Amino acid sequence: MASMEVMFDGKVGMVVVAGSRKDDLYDALIAGDWIRANSIIDGNSNLAGSCLTDNCYTALHVAATAEETKHSLKFVTNLVNKMKEEDLLLQNKNLFEPQNTVGNTAFHMACVFGNTKMAEIMMNKYKNPSAGSEGLSSLWNTRGSDGLLPLCASAEAGKYCSVKYLYDSQKTSGAWTDGDKKDALLSCVKSGFFDIAFKILEQNPKLVPDDVSPILDALARKPEGFNSRAEKNSSKH
Repeated sequence: MASMEVMFDGKVGMVVVAGSRKDDLYDALIAGDWIRANSIIDGNSNLAGSCLTDNCYTALHVAATAEETKHSLKFVTNLVNKMKEEDLLLQNKNLFEPQNTVGNTAFHMACVFGNTKMAEIMMNKYKNPSAGSEGLSSLWNTRGSDGLLPLCASAEAGKYCSVKYLYDSQKTSGAWTDGDKKDALLSCVKSGFFDIAFKILEQNPKLVPDDVSPILDALARKPEGFNSRAEKNSSKH
C-alpha cells in the first residue's frame, strides 16, 4: 500500500491524504461504484474523513450529491459508522471565493440535493455535545457557505422531503432565529410548500412581513391546493 502524508488544513482539521488509495476512492465514487468504494474504505478507514479534492470534498461530500440508491445508502451508512461524530461537521472549501472560509458540511449538501435518507443517516450518527463542550454545534444548526441553515437552503432549492424532515426535527435540534424562520417561510411559499409555510406561521404568528402577507392571504382562500401541491412535490423528491 502506498505511503500516506497527512497535513491539516485550517481550523476545521481537514485531513489531506496523498496516495493511490485516495485517487482510487474518488474514482470509485464518481463512477458510482459503491461496492468498490466500500471495499476501499473497509481497508483504509483513515480515508473516511480525508480530503479527496482540492476543495476538500470528503468521501461523504461526494456521496451526498449522488442519487440515493440501495448501494449508495449502504455506502453512506458504512462510511458514517467509521467516522467520528465531529468529522460530520467538516466543511469543504470554496475555490471561487477563497476569502470565504466557511464551506458546506456533507449534511448540508445532502439536504440541498434532496437526499433526505442520507441526511437522516448522518443525523442519527451525530449526537449533540455536552453542555461543556466548545467548538461543536449540531448538524441542523451548521450554516453553509451561503450563510443559510440546511432547512432554509433546502427550501430555496425546492426539496420538499428534506424541508419536511428538517422542519419536523427542528424541535429537538436547536433554536433558529427569526431571520432564519423568515427565510424558510419565504422559500417555502416560493416553492409551493404551503403546508410547511403555514406551520411556521402557526408557531410564529408575528413573523409575516408586509410583502408576503397578501400572498398568504390569497393562498389561504384555496386550501384545496395545499395538500395536492405538497404531494406532487413529495413524489418528485
